[in-house]
Amino acid sequence: MKNNGISKRQNESGNIELLAAQRELYSEAKRMTFIQFVISVLFPITLPILRNLCINSNRQLAFIVLLSILLVIFNIFYFEKTVKSKRLAAARIQELFDTNVLKIKWNEEVCGSKIFAHSGVKLKAEQYKKKSVSLDNLMDWYSKHYSSVDISAGRIMCQKVNVTWDNEVREKFQKFLLLVLIASSVLVISYAIVKNKTFTETLISIIAPLFPIGLYIFKRYCENKETIVRIEKLNHRLEIVWESLMNKETKVIDLEISSRKLQDSIFKHRSNALMIWDWFYFKYRTNQEVDMGEVAQMVVSEYQNTKR
Repeated sequence: MKNNGISKRQNESGNIELLAAQRELYSEAKRMTFIQFVISVLFPITLPILRNLCINSNRQLAFIVLLSILLVIFNIFYFEKTVKSKRLAAARIQELFDTNVLKIKWNEEVCGSKIFAHSGVKLKAEQYKKKSVSLDNLMDWYSKHYSSVDISAGRIMCQKVNVTWDNEVREKFQKFLLLVLIASSVLVISYAIVKNKTFTETLISIIAPLFPIGLYIFKRYCENKETIVRIEKLNHRLEIVWESLMNKETKVIDLEISSRKLQDSIFKHRSNALMIWDWFYFKYRTNQEVDMGEVAQMVVSEYQNTKR
């Protein structure tokens, strides 16, 4: 079958630059989320200890209450906005890559201005290149096997790759968040009970530090849960389109429309998905993970068999 050009297009210098830029933005966002975790969870645990720096008891309580409130404000109005901004910018750049490589029309209504999406690409790409010895890891982002089928089928195959990899890790991250909440609560409550003499002091010493911790974990837990549900729904929609393609029930023009609608959902997923730290993902991903090249070869072979 004639090569559809996916492999060649994705390795063009302009598209490699897009991948470098989105990698840099995602890395910056993930670093920011880790700092956010330190500020919102690890630091509040130390507040009952830091309060002892104040001699006056009333000042001690006022200190931890004020600091807890400031931590919440700083988290909401700086960290969350910054992470969201970087994640959205990275999603737009990745959308540029996908629409270029997979020949999908840009949807300005969903993704915003295409010109705006290009802004900052060169700067972020250069920043990534300075840190990386080689750009070889950005080559063949989608398996070369997808170029051996017609573009309408290869496009769906590549879209399937984008949303089928991380739900198992996200389920483990949910448990991690709950574990952090329990461990933080035990530490704060135990210290407050041991070190405080009155009920009021004990209560404030517990509530003040646990407020930013609980708020942070609750929001991350809900955000991650929404991401898991969104991936499951998107996978279900992809499976319907895939089955229709395999059963030859869909015309090429209808596949193009379906791909654009799927791409809208993929963009929304990327723009809103909770960022999971790389160290956590690589530690807890399944050891039985199949090589993506092998998966691509099997998928393509299955599709080609239906064409005979």
